[in-house]
Amino acid sequence: MITDAVVLASTGDTALQRVAGVPLVKRALIVLSRAGVTRAFVVGDDAVRAFLAKDADLAATKLAVEVGEVERVRGQLTGPTIVVRADHVFDVTIAKLAAASREARLVDADGTDVGVQVVMPAALVVEPPTEQIRIPADAVWHRADSADTRRAAEDRLFNSLRKRTDGPVSRYLNRPMSLFVTRRLVNTSITPNQMTLVANLIGALGVWLVFQGTWATLAAGGTLVHLQSVLDGCDGEMARLKFKSSRIGEWLDNVLDDQVNIGYGIGL
Repeated sequence: MITDAVVLASTGDTALQRVAGVPLVKRALIVLSRAGVTRAFVVGDDAVRAFLAKDADLAATKLAVEVGEVERVRGQLTGPTIVVRADHVFDVTIAKLAAASREARLVDADGTDVGVQVVMPAALVVEPPTEQIRIPADAVWHRADSADTRRAAEDRLFNSLRKRTDGPVSRYLNRPMSLFVTRRLVNTSITPNQMTLVANLIGALGVWLVFQGTWATLAAGGTLVHLQSVLDGCDGEMARLKFKSSRIGEWLDNVLDDQVNIGYGIGL
């Protein structure tokens, strides 16, 4: 398995642009770390260096990150290396495929380069390998080198949040509503755990209204409980988009959801 990677970040003008709330260079590094990469070299400018030096999320990972020029980076590599472009968005499926590959560039079904390749150090940023490896059809990637392509990349990421297991109500009602809300919150400082608390406070208010026992309060309470179920999807969507998943967040979500559901049943 390949554990070294190089991220070609060029300048902060592009590499620090956000897609779904996360700067592109940071998104590339976190995806690589989740694919098993333990050491990453970033070729970037001073703006990229300054950002990486103070980012707490990257500091909390097991990924060792260094910033340097191409020649200095090449001198520290000894074997097959994953090379990714920070002006592309790609998912963990693609990164894991690269980590288990040989010298090759990864392409989609149309033969389009997805911005990820595996090279030997001597070939770093010289010429891409001629051999190609096709990525799975459901893997997510997109160019993100302009405002238009970044918007399209964000759309791809949001579409990937839709689940095949969603039932009709979730697929046609809850999921479109939760994605609408998530899209407007993903670039804010609101955390998934905060979203969990807000959603369940709304659900608790709905349960309290149901307990009042009139048709009016039942209708209002049922509406709020359904709103809670919609907003309950936002915390998970935000966590996946911004790499903020945690065990405490999963526990909090499950426990509070259960309280609302049980209370609603008893109230009815």
